[in-house]
Amino acid sequence: MKHIFYVHTGNAEYLQTSLRCAKIKNPNCNIVLLGDKSNDVYDFVEHAYIDEYSKYANEFKKIYIHLSSNPYEYELLCIQRWFNILEYMEKKSIFEGYYQDSDVILDYDINKFKNEGKIYYCGTSANECFFTYEMLKRVCDFIVECYSYKDKNEQFFNILSYIKHGGICDMTLFMMFANEHRNITEDISVERDGSVFDICIHNYENYERIENKKKIYTMNGKLYVRGIFSKKFIKINAVHFQGKDKKYMNDFVKYMDLNSSDIKYFNYTTQKWQDEEENHVYISERVLLNIIRSYRDDYDDDERQKTIDVIGKYLNKEFGYNHQEEVSSFLRNIYWNNFSQELQINNKKIVGWGTGSGINLYREFFELNIDYLISSNKFDEGTEKDGLRVFSPNKLLEENIEDIYVVVLSIDYYDEIKDVLVEYGFREKANFIGLKEIIYGIDNQIEV
Repeated sequence: MKHIFYVHTGNAEYLQTSLRCAKIKNPNCNIVLLGDKSNDVYDFVEHAYIDEYSKYANEFKKIYIHLSSNPYEYELLCIQRWFNILEYMEKKSIFEGYYQDSDVILDYDINKFKNEGKIYYCGTSANECFFTYEMLKRVCDFIVECYSYKDKNEQFFNILSYIKHGGICDMTLFMMFANEHRNITEDISVERDGSVFDICIHNYENYERIENKKKIYTMNGKLYVRGIFSKKFIKINAVHFQGKDKKYMNDFVKYMDLNSSDIKYFNYTTQKWQDEEENHVYISERVLLNIIRSYRDDYDDDERQKTIDVIGKYLNKEFGYNHQEEVSSFLRNIYWNNFSQELQINNKKIVGWGTGSGINLYREFFELNIDYLISSNKFDEGTEKDGLRVFSPNKLLEENIEDIYVVVLSIDYYDEIKDVLVEYGFREKANFIGLKEIIYGIDNQIEV
């Protein structure tokens, strides 16, 4: 029997929601709650008092150095939880487990997950995490080492020099471990066998979005996201409602009562599941405007709308394009030509800044190959990502600005990266552009 671990003190309503959902999806798994007296109230979980599994956690406390912007007790507990789980597994002779935060809705049978002797983390953290006892012990030993040895302490302060918010937290430690042990770690927020785990609902780079959150669908009692360009449904195995988003959890889990083949999506405003609108064809306004401008620059609004109508009818009549993917593919080719000619980048070296999922988005959308990558993360320097060499930002200082063009692949950190590029003498649009700018375009959509 596999084990699902929670570590939580107090008995918040969202904890109950998360626990019950995990049990419904995993009736043959043992749910272990390392908690306190207040949450020793659920007959479907194996409750254990966290204080009884705190030997290793208390030993760590003696060497802990607080370098986080979070309160001392909060951050200490975030790190100690891994020692609590390790001690529980050791005393109970448990070989492997899965952990999730108590604000995660699990839509996955963990018995289906095959652990190949690695630790599987989620994006930049371990809010959803698969591990064996041996792997978790290695993580805990690594954490102790980080706070025990001078060279690791110096590494902390180097990290602090370029981390603007948050400081050193348990997420930092997991990422340090992952960067130093790439052969035994794997990111499950990246699509794997047609499914993904969720970093948080505000992280939506590859997917359709609504109200600045992932647009999440349900059909046949399961949860999905959809690729922003491919329009392919991708199974989402867990959804993370971080911070204030916990308020959605009670209404969100009502998807399990629908169990219909009809496609519905969660409306964050009404906090209800509703029918997906009829599948019309939508074309990005930015793409159409580029087509229009290639013919005339002096269209008024009426002329522009007439041209838009003509384009839609033409694509349908001449090519039989009735679906989003077909229309998008046709227009992307036109848009790419206009874009590359406008910025005069066809003969330039393309440099990507960022090592996340933006690389796949770029390759899906554009023809020009990236020559190499830049990363702000010092642990990425000298490594490879998807066959591309990764360098520090200082690499750009060795280049002739007019011979290269930088595409900022990170959407979330565009403003910070932009500041660095401007400081280096790069000009926005002339020497660099953000992936969001050239892919998402104007948010307004025009039906044709």
